[in-house]
Amino acid sequence: MDFRGLVSRIIQKTTPEVFVANLLRGDRLTITDSYIAVKDRKYNLNNNVSIFAFGKASIGMYNAIKESLSHHVTKCYLSVPYSSDVAASKTNSDMVEVARAAQNNLPDKNSVDITRAIVQHAVSIDDPDHICISLISGGGSALLTEPLIPLDDVLETIKCLVSHSATIKQLNTVRRFMDGVKGGGLAHCISPATSISLLISDVIGDDMATIASGPTVPQKVTAAQVRDVLKELDIHTNLLPSSLLRLLDNAKSRDTGSRDMCCMVQEEEGIQSYLSSEQDIHNIIIGSNKLGLCEASMEVEKLGFQPIIVTNTMEGEAKLLGSDMIALAGEIIRGVTEFKFDQLKEDDVSNAKKKIRSDNICLLFGGEPTVTLVGEGVGGRCQELGLSAALALSGYHGNGDISVIATSTDGQDGPTPVCGVCVDSNTVPSHLLPTATSYLNNNDSYTYFRKYKEEVFIVSGMTGTNIMDIILLFISRNSGKLR
Repeated sequence: MDFRGLVSRIIQKTTPEVFVANLLRGDRLTITDSYIAVKDRKYNLNNNVSIFAFGKASIGMYNAIKESLSHHVTKCYLSVPYSSDVAASKTNSDMVEVARAAQNNLPDKNSVDITRAIVQHAVSIDDPDHICISLISGGGSALLTEPLIPLDDVLETIKCLVSHSATIKQLNTVRRFMDGVKGGGLAHCISPATSISLLISDVIGDDMATIASGPTVPQKVTAAQVRDVLKELDIHTNLLPSSLLRLLDNAKSRDTGSRDMCCMVQEEEGIQSYLSSEQDIHNIIIGSNKLGLCEASMEVEKLGFQPIIVTNTMEGEAKLLGSDMIALAGEIIRGVTEFKFDQLKEDDVSNAKKKIRSDNICLLFGGEPTVTLVGEGVGGRCQELGLSAALALSGYHGNGDISVIATSTDGQDGPTPVCGVCVDSNTVPSHLLPTATSYLNNNDSYTYFRKYKEEVFIVSGMTGTNIMDIILLFISRNSGKLR
């Protein structure tokens, strides 16, 4: 099977350009020469549009929408990762400011500087007929930041949370508390202008308040919520910078950029609107892991496999998920139910099994596993899951074939040049079982594959988007289908 070609086709169908084009073909957002409408709420266009783009998909989203807005855009700011192809943004230097920022997906001085420019422009707008369009995607938390504590302390806090296996929701809850533009802060700066945001989700459940830490989602983040996260992760205060502790102590309840305003909240078809006498705020999900799994299903079906989406909310320890998936595959091939899974949810597994109608199936999982760092190796979520699955598959001689494709959608799995791996029963030969186990225990999956099985790597290059990870578990009850 050409697994690299399969991953490439899936990525091509989940680009920012595709997501924006699909949006404009529907009825959620309409752009004409004279107006822009969110469902049936219209706003006149008359050289009165500003664009703020921040995230891994910034350039693709900007290129996809700018032609529709034509000459109405008066100013645009793009905050993009260092790896972005800025030349591809086709920018007019007089109108567009582009900043490369957030080295290693962490906020830096460039992030702060471009955010300051965005905020200054936003607060200078006093025309209620002006329209600010924010293009938001994964990585936006690091690319748009106005720290309320020293930047070095922000980085220290993030490192502490990550080392304790914080989920993206937990991480972004704390980020919102430490930052002036997160948690609705940008929308507040934009007022009284209308705020329309297009979001590509990189979070479990597509919670708009969590995507890029919700800069255009009015809300309150309390000190109690932050303390709850620290308690959940068993992070003691002596591990945190004193500036954050002071921020917590000085605020029983902090409102990070949102406003106390009387508003009507409407939610429908992936649109969340806050409508008030002061300002209209619209947030629209245009891309997500769920949509990516649907596209992947269609590609899998073309290969002769029955696609079954198990979940788009996959969480948990990557190495345990890998072994769980192989145990599930074994159950399906043998037609039994005997395994108690560590990370997979029993309801998801049960529902998936009920849908099986073929001897050749592909179970699809979407979400974002975590890796608890106990070693000093090099790897990523997908590679760790893949190595764990390969260990569980090592020497498999049962009926049928099993293989696993685990890939990120942003093109980079951890601090490595690969986006994922494809593994099967031959990936870890029996004589390398102790070696592979040692590498896995040291969180060193990339080094193992590079040294012993480099052909499993999937390399896509940076994709310019991020809808979390996609895992494909291929199961054939008849040997030979996967070769």
